[in-house]
Amino acid sequence: RRGGPRNTSGDGATGTGGIQVFRAYDRLAEDLGLSPHEFQELIWHLENEYNLYIPDQELARMKTIKDLVSCVDLHLQNSVLYPLYLAEAG
Repeated sequence: RRGGPRNTSGDGATGTGGIQVFRAYDRLAEDLGLSPHEFQELIWHLENEYNLYIPDQELARMKTIKDLVSCVDLHLQNSVLYPLYLAEAG
């Protein structure tokens, strides 16, 4: 996103030194300004990076960062590549 994500929730989401701080309940569209196209790009990158497929029904329910992280985490845990992911993360 050009200029970086924005947070309009008014909850002081900008950290020290101008670093953007994201909170679990920041809404993807309303708080972060993610357009539908940007959301689809994000999902495409996540699916390709982690070899996942996230069904459209689940995508429609994603409203917050927490929703997104929980969904990706669930699909990673159900992936045959999960042990490799853990080894790389550790």
